[in-house]
Amino acid sequence: MHARAEEFGGKFELISQPGSGTSVAFSVPYTTAGTPREYRRRAVAWGVLLVISILVLVWTKRMAAASAIAAIGVVRYLMADRRARIRSEAAQ
Repeated sequence: MHARAEEFGGKFELISQPGSGTSVAFSVPYTTAGTPREYRRRAVAWGVLLVISILVLVWTKRMAAASAIAAIGVVRYLMADRRARIRSEAAQ
């Protein structure tokens, strides 16, 4: 468990004494969420990929999976943008 915590830059502490029980502390660093602008930029990039993959799908009848993946990416980053904007508005 100690090695696993170190893999993520975290800390692991285990303290055990007879008759006193065991105390375990495990921490892993957390990076802050991205900014709304960063998420919008990613959503636009996925949107461009979606349009390209749909055009290829229409012309060649291929890349349906790429279109689905790109659509998921667009929705994912649009939702992340929305959550980040709500978080930043609540913090003000």
